[in-house]
Amino acid sequence: MEKHPDSEKTADSVRSAGHRYVERAKYDGREIVTISAGDVVRELSMQYRVPTVCSALRSNKFLKENGVTLENIEGPPSGMGTTAKYTYRINKDSEIAQAPQSSLWALRGAGKKVYEALGGGEAHLKSERKAFNLP
Repeated sequence: MEKHPDSEKTADSVRSAGHRYVERAKYDGREIVTISAGDVVRELSMQYRVPTVCSALRSNKFLKENGVTLENIEGPPSGMGTTAKYTYRINKDSEIAQAPQSSLWALRGAGKKVYEALGGGEAHLKSERKAFNLP
């Protein structure tokens, strides 16, 4: 049976969404990450593609690309449904787990000290707004 051309695009979208969950867990230093199929379905507006979402989150391709091992599946007996939750263990020794994070993640929190020196972000915004109206 031949796959529908959109099926692979859909699966890629699901794997990309799942990848964001895994990256966040890695950034937070967690060894375990749980992804709810329902969260991914809502995020991607794929209400009629639930089996595709579940299959993509359980696929060997997803596991390999993210350097994770599927530890547990909670939810319906079929493992397919919006209530399904997939728990993964991040493989510490995989090349993917050791790979440097996206350069954008490295920028997270970069302005924190600057805003602290200015009295906090809210105080800085207030002073900028006040100065904006001056001639």
